[in-house]
This record gives sequence, C-alpha cells and structure tokens, in this order.
Amino acid sequence: MEEVNDQEYKSYLRENLEDWYTRRIDHLIEEDPDKAELYEIKRAYLIAREKNADMDWKQVKTDPKLLEDAIIARDKEINSLLKNILVNLTPESHDYEIAVKSATNCRMILAIKRDGTVKCRLVKQGFRENCSVTDGPDFHYASSVVSLSTVRLILSKRNLTGTTRVSLRDISTAFLQSTPYPEGQWKYCKYRCNITGEWKYYRQISSIYGEKSAPMRWQNTLFPWLEAHGFEPGKNEKSIFYLPERDLTILVYVDDCLAVGEEEDIKWFWKLLGERFECKDEEWLTPDTPLDYLGMEVTLDSEYLWIGMKDYIEKMVHNLNIQVLTENKCKTPIHKAINEDGTSTPLTALERHDFLCALGMTGWLNQTARPDIALAQSRIAQHCANPTQDAMEAVLHLVSYLYHTRDLCIRTNLKGETEQELLLQEYTKDSADHGWSFHSDTDHAGNKEVQNHRRSQNSRYCCHNGMVVDWRSTIKSYATCTRELKEAHPDVSSGAAEIYGASTATQDILALKYITEEANMFFPLPIELQIDNDTCKAFGDDTVVKSRMKHIDVRQEWVQILRDHDIFTLIHVPTIYNVADLGTKILLYPTFSKLRDMIMFWRPTSPTTHAT
Repeated sequence: MEEVNDQEYKSYLRENLEDWYTRRIDHLIEEDPDKAELYEIKRAYLIAREKNADMDWKQVKTDPKLLEDAIIARDKEINSLLKNILVNLTPESHDYEIAVKSATNCRMILAIKRDGTVKCRLVKQGFRENCSVTDGPDFHYASSVVSLSTVRLILSKRNLTGTTRVSLRDISTAFLQSTPYPEGQWKYCKYRCNITGEWKYYRQISSIYGEKSAPMRWQNTLFPWLEAHGFEPGKNEKSIFYLPERDLTILVYVDDCLAVGEEEDIKWFWKLLGERFECKDEEWLTPDTPLDYLGMEVTLDSEYLWIGMKDYIEKMVHNLNIQVLTENKCKTPIHKAINEDGTSTPLTALERHDFLCALGMTGWLNQTARPDIALAQSRIAQHCANPTQDAMEAVLHLVSYLYHTRDLCIRTNLKGETEQELLLQEYTKDSADHGWSFHSDTDHAGNKEVQNHRRSQNSRYCCHNGMVVDWRSTIKSYATCTRELKEAHPDVSSGAAEIYGASTATQDILALKYITEEANMFFPLPIELQIDNDTCKAFGDDTVVKSRMKHIDVRQEWVQILRDHDIFTLIHVPTIYNVADLGTKILLYPTFSKLRDMIMFWRPTSPTTHAT
C-alpha cells in the first residue's frame, strides 16, 4: 500500500470517522493507559462500522442509477423530518440570521442496506454543537442499552411450557419520536446538499440522529412509558423490563425491542407499542423465520435455539477483500505468539487502518456469538497502539479461521440436557441442577510478547442451559496483591495468577447474578466456580498455612468475596474439562477443538466435513 505521513492519515480519519473517536481516543489512552486495549478496540470497531456505512457521494455521482436512487432517498428523508422535527428556514424567516450564525452542521449519510435499497439519513455533527447552551449545563447524556450478555441470557431460557415465544419489533426512527424540546426551546441545524452544494437551514423542535442528547431524550421518552404500563426496570441492567403478572420480558437496545413470553402477552404488548409509536411490523422466531437482533442471527429448530454469525462473517471477508488462508492452515484462531522478539516491521498508516478495520470486525464477532476467539482477539488487540506485520498476519489468520468455521454457533437446548452440557456441569451439583456452570482460568506469564510485560491472561466463561451467555479473556491490568500498589504487576506464581483470575471472575459473575434476578430467572447459590489450580482452591477455602501467597493482603474486598462460602465455592476440575482454558493459552488443535466443542456447535446445515 502507498505510505502516507501522519498528517495525511489524521486527515483521512477525520473524513471517515466520527469526531469523538478520532480526536478523543488518544487523549483517553493517555489519561488511563490501563484501558488502552478497550479504547483501541472501540476505535477499531468504529472504523469497521464506517467501512460498511457511509458511501462517498462523489462515487455515487458516477453511477446514474445509483444517483437517482440516492436523490429519491435523500428527499424522502428530508420530507419525513419536515413533517415533525424540522422547520425549513428562508431569508424571510424571522430567525434565519440566527440560524446562519449558530446552526450545527449535519451530514447526509448514504448507505445501501442488505436488501439492496438505498437509504439516507440526516445526521447532526453533534460534536460541533455548543451543548452547554443548547441542552443546559446539567443535562445527563449517558443513556442505557441492553448488553449482549443479557440478550444471550434471556434467549437461553428453556421452553418449559412449550408455548414461550421470541419476537422482535423495531420502532421506526426512534430518536425522531422523542418528546419534543420544552416549550419555547429549539435548536438550529444546517445541511449542505451533496448534489448542488447549496446550504439549507432548519429550526429544530426535537432531537435528530447524531445529536449528543438524542439517545437520552429517547430513553426519557420510552422508559417512563414502559414503567407506566407496569413494567419493572432493572437497576443493574436498566434496559431490561419485566412484567410480573404476564411473565413477560422486554429487552431494549435503542429502537430494537425483543420480547420473550407467551404469544398472547407479546401481541398485547406490540399492540400497545404500536398505538404509542410508529413501528415496523413485528417479527416472530420460528423454524422457518430467523431473527437478526443486533447483528446476531437467531434461529430455531425442534430441539435448539441457535445464535450464529455466518452472514456477518461472509460479509466481513468480502468487505476486507482478502484472500483467506486454506482451512488446514487456520484450524485454531491463533497459532503462535505475535512479534515476540520485537523485530517485526511496523505497519504503514494505511495498513494500520486496514488492521484496525479487520480487528474491529472480529471484535464484534467476539462480543456477539464467537467465544472461541476471545483469546485471539485479546492478544491481537494488545498490538493496536503499534501494530506490526506480525500483528497483521495474526488478524488475517483469525479472519480465515472465522470464515472456515462460519457455521459454528452457540445454542441452548429447548427441552433438556445434552451430552456437552453434562460435561460442563460434571464436577458441580447445585449450579448444574439449575442449568448453570461457571469456569475460570489464568495463564501465568505465558505471554512473552514485549508489550505484555509478562502479565497474566485471565479468562472466564459462564454457561446457562448449554449456551455460553458471558465470557471474557483479558490481560491483568490492575494491582491485586496490596491496596498500596497502584500499577499492574507480574504474578509471583501460577497459584497467585489463578487467585487473581478467580477474583476477577467472581466480580463479573456477581454482576451476571444481579441481572439474572432482575429478569426473574433463578441463579444458584453458592456459585460453584470451576478452576484447575489446587493452590487457588486451597487459598479460597482458607486451608493454607504456609504458602507463597503471603504477599496478598487478605483484608482486601476481593479476597473476602472469594472466601465467602455463602456466595462462592471453588471446584477443582481437570484442565481438559475447563473450557476457560480457551481464553488463556494458545492451544494445539486437538485440545482446542475438544474444549471448543463443549460450548460451540455446527448447525445441521453445515458441511459434513466440518463434523468433529
């Protein structure tokens, strides 16, 4: 690829990415280096998203048919906004000059949807708005959306009655249906026509897309409405709503509502929703009609509910325009360390863009339905700040693995326990009786890559009714031996590493417990956490008199949680049955596939050559 200087690269990013990410992420990393991996993944995801979304109008003008469709879509968008949200201003309007001086820029985003139709959306460049003036200095901007782990948790419920249904409904242009600004308040926005170059000015009486306050204004419209109809909101997961008298659960992700309950009750709710908001037609999960919820492909057959990402993976490979490796060269998501000696050639600016784009796409897969790539994603993401050719090879290897395993899914059995589910629960009792299993593992100083500084890799997997509902693989990024030590440090032994990893898992599992209870689902106590380290179990049981663990301050809160046997019990399991090993070590294929096949499954339509 052609090499460009830093200034050209920054200019390129500004033209293609939202300003918050391009201008703020580097600053955030400087403020909190421990979260560098998280911020870089966000940047990568945004690059990946933008690659698929915002088309270049200059290219559109070269295609007469596409240009015609784009103009129709643009006019449809503007006319729709003029009905309720915008007031067109002309030089004769009393506040036209005010608008010229104070209006916030908008962009007309153009995209081709999956079905081939052209769509336009007018989006305000919210970062340019003087929010302290337009919204007031005390406006609260942090809105809530349901987490993907909560979605998987709700979908993992067994269909005990045989009549539980899953349905999806999208609220049309939700932000535009928010409660209008208070009486006497309005904003101004402007838009430069992509065809003629003419500026258009508008008085804005309600929020539009891109506006910083739009998500919260929509939440302040929808959530009180749900509560007014008797739904109980979660306090830990604020986007989950439960109606006790109908045993009906609603998940909200901005404008996407997922309902799980009896068909009659869901229909009752859709009727209420349709009377209050303009909505698209509801969709019902059946063996013949899959659902696409937040990019996750949810399908159903007579025995299982499946969640997969096949379509997304195929689209990813197409958009990245790469030649995937042969299947026998990428049987695992990661097969070797990355730039272990620190000598690999750094990527050019444009190569770095391609690297982040690919990593953003694989990151979304790791977040949705591919727990098998958690370690690979974490290891590669650690190279975001200074990616090299070795890192690029690793992400292309990961993409190739995903392509050849695109039929792999997570699933839950609708009727009873499966053989794999029994393996997950073989060494537990109370948790297993209610379909749960919890797994934790840590690798002690196994990552010799320069940027890692021998920090441990922590992993945890939480399964319900055979489906992995929550997982994580990450490097240790905090100090745990004493409260006085503020920086992350290498662990002194494998036992110490396992103890720290288990402590992290306990905190995450407790958060999952709270959400499960808010969804009116049963969560077992004590929580039986499966580990494969005797020292960690002995420490948790407080049965060690002399050990190398004396440097750990047992007054710390995480130690008390680990040793609270009313909440947690540590269960020792053989390593070959600890699926959390998937998230800590680069495994050879026989070991990797055995563990992976305890939590992931080939759809029946998959080629027989994929059978394991």
